[in-house]
Amino acid sequence: DRSAAFLVEPTTNKRTVLVARLGVTPPPEDEAIVSSSYDTNDVPRSSRLDVFLDRQFFDPRRVDEASPLRWFADMVLNDYERAEALYVGGFFFLLVILGQELLRMEVYGDHYVPFHSFSSGRLF
Repeated sequence: DRSAAFLVEPTTNKRTVLVARLGVTPPPEDEAIVSSSYDTNDVPRSSRLDVFLDRQFFDPRRVDEASPLRWFADMVLNDYERAEALYVGGFFFLLVILGQELLRMEVYGDHYVPFHSFSSGRLF
């Protein structure tokens, strides 16, 4: 399946090649690059950023059966295009809501009430 091909770990790990090229001792996990216990002074900031951005944050094969995200993981594995559209739609929905609230905060200043509708409070 070509749509889920990028979910599989690549045969040559970019991080391993980068760390070998820089001559730095690699940490045990990708998370160690972000943690404060790993000495990041040896690795340039752009390289650390590349490693962080290349790290997979959602693996549908590792989602537990009892997890509420199982339905989304199944959708990613079975119908990637639909899962991608759903994810992007949800992301933009949150961005629109956040943008509206930030605009209202700017317009109303001290009189701003979060997530308050413009109605008078009556149902009918």
